[in-house]
Amino acid sequence: MKFTNYLLLLTFSLLLLTGCDDGFLVQTNGNELNKELFWKDKSDAQKGIIATYSQLQADNRWAWFENHYIAQNYRSDLIRATRKDLPFAQKIAGFTFTSDNKSFSDLWQDYYNGIFYANQVIENVPQIPEMSDSDKKHFLAEAKFLRGYYYLNLVTLFKNIPLVTSVPQNSDEYYAEQASPEKVWDQIIADFEEAKSTLPASYSAADKGRATKWAAQGYLGKAYMFLHEFDKADDEFKNIIDNGGFSLMSNFTDNFNGNGENGPESLFEIQHSSKRPNGFTESTPLYNEQAPGIMGGWEEFFPSDWLFSRMMEDTTASGELSDRAMGTVFFDHPNSTADGIAYADIKSDLGSEKRFYKKYLYSNDISDGNTTRSGMNVHLMRYADILLLYAEALNELGQTQQAIPYVNQVRQRSESADLSNSMSQSQLRTHLRHVERPVEFAMEFGIRWFDLARWNKGNLSIKDVLTNHGKPDAANFEEGKHELYPIPLSEINKNAKLEQNSGY
Repeated sequence: MKFTNYLLLLTFSLLLLTGCDDGFLVQTNGNELNKELFWKDKSDAQKGIIATYSQLQADNRWAWFENHYIAQNYRSDLIRATRKDLPFAQKIAGFTFTSDNKSFSDLWQDYYNGIFYANQVIENVPQIPEMSDSDKKHFLAEAKFLRGYYYLNLVTLFKNIPLVTSVPQNSDEYYAEQASPEKVWDQIIADFEEAKSTLPASYSAADKGRATKWAAQGYLGKAYMFLHEFDKADDEFKNIIDNGGFSLMSNFTDNFNGNGENGPESLFEIQHSSKRPNGFTESTPLYNEQAPGIMGGWEEFFPSDWLFSRMMEDTTASGELSDRAMGTVFFDHPNSTADGIAYADIKSDLGSEKRFYKKYLYSNDISDGNTTRSGMNVHLMRYADILLLYAEALNELGQTQQAIPYVNQVRQRSESADLSNSMSQSQLRTHLRHVERPVEFAMEFGIRWFDLARWNKGNLSIKDVLTNHGKPDAANFEEGKHELYPIPLSEINKNAKLEQNSGY
């Protein structure tokens, strides 16, 4: 079940508080849906929570890629982006962006739309008369999980953001001032805590893809990792490992070819579908964005040279390339294939680019043959992430020998050679940062930059990492500035209470 529905979203969107016309907040049209006409039964609550989930997808597949994926991935040392057809993306990759970059304003609006939807659910669902208390608690917990997720993204990308936890009633509330990052993190923790305590452990097949208590607990643990509260993070991850019933997919590639969607390794995914009911789409263009031109793709981004070198070093005990190396990169190797096509069969037709990402490069969920409409779900949190985060937390707590088996568990799935049990704390920290996590999660949505951001609060310099790993244009990175995105110019122009981030 793909738990999103744009028909319901369009119905519910009549209630959204959006845009710069704050007059909408105080006007009532008897011919339109409004608060008095809408929040009447469980069906309305269902529409409200679906709308809250919808912002994971953005407004359409192009917006999701161009705003969400590019903004959260192109800055990292795992991506090389050379195409010139998306200049706003080139500026992000090259650290020449300014506050009027479209990705920032659209990303900001998408996440705040999700927060506004969540706040509407939180405020209005308790007032619905013909709903059980358990149903009300469930919808509130889902809304708080999603609000926590959206704020986690916003505070990491922009840091100095407004904290809105109720539906604005007037323009003064709508145009809120920025809260301290500490206050935002407190709200994120509180939202995930409540979601963890209320959400179910699993759903029936019809509701697969909705947030569970384990997803809430996983993000709660990750929030603690951002705050370097490793003992608290340790507890959250350990509970998931001991009681969540998750396991690694036996085949690494099944995480990205449609075979493992909402499966035993999945804690949370963006639900997509290639079907187009009434012309609406819930797909992604990831297939086209990364595929070689000979396969109908646009070759928008590639694995960085540094990452490819790490992949070539990720070998089995006998020296063969690991399953995750072969399952992540399409390159000149006798066993390398992508979507059933052998590299050897097309290499003479390739242009200057010779290496391509292949996660999500599968057409078995493309219903009408148009590869700009892939129905592959996009992972936000996998069980592999829980295992490696737990190992990291243990290591930071000085329990290095206890941490290594959890790293090896991830490595063994891909037949990568085990790490030595004699590694020191410093050695394991370096390995997790510069080998294990980039190799395991290469290209996946937002993970690498968020790792760099949370490590930057400790003893790691993002600029040094980018420079040492050969990131093109790393020299443009200004410390004290480019760790964050600017507050979007469009928001500054609308809201006089906002102050721009340093350096912009």
